[in-house]
Amino acid sequence: MPKFTVVYAPNADQTWLKACNTDEACSVRDALALSGVLLMFPEIDLSGTHRVGIFGKQVPLLHLLEEDDRLEIYRPLKQDPKALRRERAQQSAPKPKLSRRTRRRHKIYPPSDLS
Repeated sequence: MPKFTVVYAPNADQTWLKACNTDEACSVRDALALSGVLLMFPEIDLSGTHRVGIFGKQVPLLHLLEEDDRLEIYRPLKQDPKALRRERAQQSAPKPKLSRRTRRRHKIYPPSDLS
């Protein structure tokens, strides 16, 4: 009797987990229907935004489950991770200090010298 676990995290603070058993081999799509996750979370869109995987590796919906598989439903990313890292790096980068001579040469004055 194949058994598997279905996991979904609708947000960062909540995780839904359900262990299921079947009498025969089933596909990922059948396992999701059997677990009831699609009824409990109608926002899951398997044809578009959400992806599924087994132990962190993405698989198609027709993939057959094996004994003790952990079926995971992945949420779409809200922002591009590269862009987020780039923004954080720019915000935390130290600003170079310019000497008085360099400020005069390039006419860069601090706000107090403008008056």
